[in-house]
Amino acid sequence: MKTMRNSVIIFIFSFFVFSLASCDNNNPLKTDDKPELLIYCGITMSPAIKKIAEMFEKTENVKINLVADSSGYLLDSILLNKKGDIFYPGNVSFIYKLREKDMILSSRYLGYNQAVFIVYKGNPKNIKPDIYEVMRSDISIAIADANYSSIGKEIKRILSKLSIYEAVMNRAVYTASNSRGLSESVKNKDADLAINWKAVAYFEENKNKLEVINLPENIAKKHYLIMSSLTCSNHKKLAEKFLNFASSYDTQEILINYGLSD
Repeated sequence: MKTMRNSVIIFIFSFFVFSLASCDNNNPLKTDDKPELLIYCGITMSPAIKKIAEMFEKTENVKINLVADSSGYLLDSILLNKKGDIFYPGNVSFIYKLREKDMILSSRYLGYNQAVFIVYKGNPKNIKPDIYEVMRSDISIAIADANYSSIGKEIKRILSKLSIYEAVMNRAVYTASNSRGLSESVKNKDADLAINWKAVAYFEENKNKLEVINLPENIAKKHYLIMSSLTCSNHKKLAEKFLNFASSYDTQEILINYGLSD
């Protein structure tokens, strides 16, 4: 059932992207001749990229369509539809998969993701910055899908290294498909604790409800992120220009404000 559900989600999502990428060619009443960039962006980084895209639109004669979802779903859509201009996933492994298919044109390092504990504001369960807190019997925990979610992959990496992944999987009360689902599980008090990307706590809707507990860096290291232009892009020069802008000094304050840089 879970496999069927994922297939249906990918089909619907891919149909949406295909429609978005092709709708301008089917609209004879369209008078706006602006080129359009389609950016696939992992959920965790999407608020920051939305701000950067708005800045770019003001300086360039371009419209940017931002599609935010789990990195795995975005990857599947790119592979299926061969549409879009830029890919910015939550883990570089998704970029490597496209490189194997010769679908990456150019890349830039852009910020980082780092796993932390996310708890309800005020830390009512007095959770400590110790990874083994996930085994406390009085704490309910939420995890994420390791197949499609970048944070799910990171959770599996961290806990497998300590040989407790299966134990935590068995006692988890909530399994999310992405970082947003993890934060919602804590906000809604479905779980006391989630291992999630730090940047999620910087979302406007999360600032007053969630709290970050940093983990030691030898447990949860920084994962530097890559933004890449795609060989299937219809606007390769413009996509390259966006990559240069996004990775420039002009955007560093945005990345810092959204927890993606220091």
